[in-house]
Amino acid sequence: MNEKKIKIKNAKILIMGISFKENCSDIRNSKVLDLVRILRKKNMIIDIYDPVVSQASPEKSLKAKLINFPKKNSYDCIILSVPHTKFLKIGVLKIKSWLKENNAFFDLKSVYPKNYSDFRL
Repeated sequence: MNEKKIKIKNAKILIMGISFKENCSDIRNSKVLDLVRILRKKNMIIDIYDPVVSQASPEKSLKAKLINFPKKNSYDCIILSVPHTKFLKIGVLKIKSWLKENNAFFDLKSVYPKNYSDFRL
């Protein structure tokens, strides 16, 4: 995000998937929750989109909001952390439409072709 000159403080981040593995509703032992905590310490605003996980808040201490569906042009950064089949069906172009003009897209599971993401594992 620094490379793209995206302001870190108060950046609006969408995390796609919080369960511990794809197509599973269980968030116990999910490392994504640790990621949310780290981002919150940097004063980022976090929305979580996970249609597989129930709409109950994962943890009040996370200060992150579970949303029903992302809005177009809303996020400075999207982090695809769990590649649910529902996300794959949405497609990378639709997902990227949720980003603001100056943005970053992190594909942590390398689901989409390299040229669509700014970072992948």
